[in-house]
Amino acid sequence: MTKADKDKTGIMTEGQREAPDFSAVLCREAVRAPERAEEYGRYRGLIALDMDGTWLRDDKTVSPAMRLATRQARERGFLVIPATGRPIGGLTMEVMKEPGIGYAVSANGAAGYRIIDYPSGNWQQIFLKRVPEEQADRVIGICRKYDLDTDCFVGGIGHLSGYSKEKLKTYGYPEGLCRYILESRDSVEDLFTYYEEHRTEVEKIMIHIGITPERKKLRPVVEKELEQIGGLSIVCGGVGNFEITAADATKGRGITRLADYLGIPREHIMACGDEENDLDMIRSAAFGVAMGNAPGSVRREADYVTETNENDGAALAIGVFVEKVLKEELTGGDLTEDGRK
Repeated sequence: MTKADKDKTGIMTEGQREAPDFSAVLCREAVRAPERAEEYGRYRGLIALDMDGTWLRDDKTVSPAMRLATRQARERGFLVIPATGRPIGGLTMEVMKEPGIGYAVSANGAAGYRIIDYPSGNWQQIFLKRVPEEQADRVIGICRKYDLDTDCFVGGIGHLSGYSKEKLKTYGYPEGLCRYILESRDSVEDLFTYYEEHRTEVEKIMIHIGITPERKKLRPVVEKELEQIGGLSIVCGGVGNFEITAADATKGRGITRLADYLGIPREHIMACGDEENDLDMIRSAAFGVAMGNAPGSVRREADYVTETNENDGAALAIGVFVEKVLKEELTGGDLTEDGRK
């Protein structure tokens, strides 16, 4: 389905709601490639999924349909990874406990990792793009000027001052988001002092503005000053924040770096997300998917708009992508919309 096939809301109008079963495609007599990745010898494709609002439901759990879809895709030779704004040390165990999560792109594309055993903290860094010192100093200067609650990712861990953790509870954030931030960040006595000690090591700076009427007044003021710095990627990854990385540290650059590292052709990359910080990877992927719960600005940029995260939208999109790649292998060339050469 293409952009022209969507109704006025931008949501797909066809498709089943259960997790796709790819066995019908794979069992065709003409399909010659083995089913499993270890037999296939390489990855057929890369499926990069945002976590919050995409892989996860609103209650931060993974649906049975989503677990089935990702497992079937892995068994068919596809690499399924989280591509997230979170630091590597703050990924949800709901996703990372699944078998076969062998790689991850974190901090909005600033870092990529090979996952050996996530629960025990065993992972290897593949690439890292830090925020340049000059730009980071200017960002922190703005944060000091407006007394903004600021989060620094260093060494794959988010760091937040203890007093900021208390203030965040008053900023109107949804309960689940507030709980995640409070539980996943290491507390430091003073963030600005911590920054001075680690200013050459920063992967990402996150500014928590909040969504109360009073806090919202700060947003355009801060945004204007941040945009004057240059040499940065500045996006919103959810409710009431700014997420700041180096200019070439975006989710799109992150997933293509990983694909190049693993020898996965770019025409076999799918990316799926629901927020502004997912736009770059949706544009960069051969098959860019927006969730049904994404804002219009994200849906309009996608090749395909699926259902919401509450209705297993990512699972549905995985099924469409996997079948597309397998049909291309079967036919040996480009496909029309109905799968014919």
